[in-house]
Amino acid sequence: MHKKILRISRICVVEDKRCQGIATQMINALRKEAAWQYDALSISFSVNPITLAFWQAQQGQAVRVGIYRNKWQGAYALLMLIPLNDTMQVITHDLHKHFNRHINYHRFYPTIIRRLASDDGKPAAVDENTAASNLDSVLQGHRDIHWALPFLSAYYGHSAHKKTPENSKIANEINNKKLRNSLNKTQKAALIAKLRQLIKI
Repeated sequence: MHKKILRISRICVVEDKRCQGIATQMINALRKEAAWQYDALSISFSVNPITLAFWQAQQGQAVRVGIYRNKWQGAYALLMLIPLNDTMQVITHDLHKHFNRHINYHRFYPTIIRRLASDDGKPAAVDENTAASNLDSVLQGHRDIHWALPFLSAYYGHSAHKKTPENSKIANEINNKKLRNSLNKTQKAALIAKLRQLIKI
């Protein structure tokens, strides 16, 4: 079932009127009006302490974060959702679990982002179809390998999937990529080439 999400591109309050609850009032009014035809509000912004604190106060939940810092502020882009109904609350909660998996796998994110990962439930186990889908999206060039690595690591790192030497080798190769920095183009190409040779799913 498709969900309708209303994106908030930007919200501004003139400087001498800030910190008076005006922005919060605007969001509350929008939330009430949007609930009739939308399932959630979405916000994407470059992470900084002030902006992040504001959207957390509006009950925004982190569901996705960029892999690379942007060129303008040297910050990571963060996507948050504000659910407007119970169904979307469940969906957002599940998306946040995937966010946790991503953050806990990649070690290069700064503390301000790592603190957004919660212990509120573990992500669902990754089955063969999910692992295959993530791998295929990378091999087809539709997705950056950074997005797939947490899923592949979860699948091949599970003891039940290490029965063959090939799977054990895959698990070791993937888990060795838990670097302090994101992979550059050369590193990504090398890892993808190895996955093409090793993975038969």
